[in-house]
Amino acid sequence: MKLILRWVMTVAVGVLGVANAAYDINANGQVGAIITYPNLAYVYVQLKNQPTSHPACNPAYFVIEETIPSDRRKFMLARLALAYALQENVNIGYDSQGN
Repeated sequence: MKLILRWVMTVAVGVLGVANAAYDINANGQVGAIITYPNLAYVYVQLKNQPTSHPACNPAYFVIEETIPSDRRKFMLARLALAYALQENVNIGYDSQGN
């Protein structure tokens, strides 16, 4: 099961849209919170070992922005929810310097 989930995540990373950030670091850990609001398209994610500092933005949450197509946001939300339910680690790549 874990091998299948890792494969799904690898495929998901391969088909995601281009980000404006310069991906240069990873955060790996268990999902501690997934926050959504009915009036916003953003998905907020917090790891149990969330980074505590960032030079350009608030490090409280990772955000899947509304600029990501809806079908891809739904896929990532489903993957995060599954990892949360199974208490599995996820790997989130992000820009350690920019916004």
